[in-house]
Amino acid sequence: MRVKSGCEFRGHTPRCGIRQPSFPLGAHAGSSTFNCADTNSTRLKMRSFTILVVPTLILLLGVVSTTFSLLAATSNRWAVQKYFFTPPVGSYNSSIYDHVTCEAHRSPFYRCGIPSVDENGTCTIESCQFYPPRGVNRTSCRLPVEVGSIHEDNVTLTGVVGQYAECQQVHLAGNLQIAASTFTGLGLILAVLLQLIALVVALRSPSHGRHDETVVVVQGAESSTTQIKPHQHHHQPAHHGQPNPSRHRQHGTRTLTLILILSLVLGAVLQLLAQFFGVLSQTVLASPAATVVNSLPQIPRGMSNFVATDWMLDIGLTRYASVAWAFSLAGGALAGLLLVLGRRSGRS
Repeated sequence: MRVKSGCEFRGHTPRCGIRQPSFPLGAHAGSSTFNCADTNSTRLKMRSFTILVVPTLILLLGVVSTTFSLLAATSNRWAVQKYFFTPPVGSYNSSIYDHVTCEAHRSPFYRCGIPSVDENGTCTIESCQFYPPRGVNRTSCRLPVEVGSIHEDNVTLTGVVGQYAECQQVHLAGNLQIAASTFTGLGLILAVLLQLIALVVALRSPSHGRHDETVVVVQGAESSTTQIKPHQHHHQPAHHGQPNPSRHRQHGTRTLTLILILSLVLGAVLQLLAQFFGVLSQTVLASPAATVVNSLPQIPRGMSNFVATDWMLDIGLTRYASVAWAFSLAGGALAGLLLVLGRRSGRS
């Protein structure tokens, strides 16, 4: 005897929610009862999880990554150089090293001038300002040819004129940071659209939808099926040659998800590159170096104990940039998981 129901038998165990082929049941001793409604309910819960929870997590990750990427782009604290006075020769006081007289910050779009110290030992840093990302003699790192002077003293004293390698890395880090913020922002917009689509799909798929309960009773070599339909829905048969709106929506959602994955992953890669070149331009090749500051003529005579540290990483590179690319990459990975789950559910 053949059985057509919501269950497909594999060996002695029925599988529910798949296509409904009919094939003979072998003779089995005893009787068994299988309820396919439980399996369908589990699949409905998993589908609801995929539709609502996963896009919400992607949206949250996109918000965090975009926020920290913009913080990195607008922060002036990519690197810091601290200045302080050392104790006299032959004496030692650890508290002096802990007390920083002044400090200078820098980023691809922010630069300070050379520090100066007056007769009273007061340290001041002048010409600290944000610069535009483009323009001749307008960016945070200007070459001697842009300033109009090739004298080494002028390059040292102005404090805003860098060497060729330094300026190259500064401009590269700044452009990469702008690109990273752009792609993470685009990913956030797409994540919002994906969340809206998920809400619409969830509202159009009520929980009281079609839950046909198919009970299969197997007893010996005979079997019987009972199908209970609490809510009978009548659907018009689809005519061949007419477009299927559901398929178009699925195709559009998959395309949106693919663009979202590309935006978030590309934003993460660009942010990581901006962080890498930021380390080079803001610390390794940064000017003025500590040895240059310690020998500046702005420091009055008799204050040879005024020293500067090397350029060190600050929160713009250590925190903002790291959180931005990490959360962006996690959002892209979760969007990829959503795409895989959507394809699997479409095949079942």
